[in-house]
Amino acid sequence: MEADKHRGNWIDPTPAKVPFAQWSERYMTEKLSIRPRTVEKYESALHKHLVPAFGSIPIGALTRAHVQAWIADMDRDGLAPETIRNHYSLMAAMMKRAAAVGAIPKTGSGSV
Repeated sequence: MEADKHRGNWIDPTPAKVPFAQWSERYMTEKLSIRPRTVEKYESALHKHLVPAFGSIPIGALTRAHVQAWIADMDRDGLAPETIRNHYSLMAAMMKRAAAVGAIPKTGSGSV
């Protein structure tokens, strides 16, 4: 940990413990310049698909395996490939934002 601090790579682990559901609320609150219809689509995706799958999981604990299982579940449930891509894009944007603000390591967001 001390070496990471010295190199500037240390990240406070506390924000990574925030549950995905709580992070999704923050993300939507801070998301600027999106049209009302886009907000509706995001909120619907969060309510129906992302929060049920990841809600209680800390954002720092999300793994590629979690996401791959979620995608497989949506496919089994008959969601259209474009819908799955859209939901995944929202999830990826949320994790990218978490990395950008230092809540998770930058390498962690790419693994999801």
